[in-house]
Amino acid sequence: MKMPMKTTIASLMLLALAATSADAQDAPVPARDIVQAYTQDGAAAREKYAGKPIVVSGAVGRINLNQFGRDNMILDGQNISNGLLVTLAQGESAKGVAVGQNVVLRCVMEKQNMYGGECRFAGTGPAR
Repeated sequence: MKMPMKTTIASLMLLALAATSADAQDAPVPARDIVQAYTQDGAAAREKYAGKPIVVSGAVGRINLNQFGRDNMILDGQNISNGLLVTLAQGESAKGVAVGQNVVLRCVMEKQNMYGGECRFAGTGPAR
């Protein structure tokens, strides 16, 4: 059965719009941009990020275990004053991740601080 041309065009436009909005939601935000947002205007950054899921990307500056035995990483910096602290979710591990390596994580930003929690790997990149 042949679809009318207007219906076909309208359907294609809706599919393109849906794909664009899904891509925008999953587009990684560089960790340095989050740090800069919190540094420039903490209240506005909390409004934008706090309590929300986010895909974040950055170069690993440091890896360590927190007091609960979960891996912490600092992205795009060496410490929490110049990088984004993220904690991996239970069952996730930084084993095999190297300092300098680019990673992509799905996290939920903490409500009060510049901190990504319950992060899961969404991808990794080549070491720099």
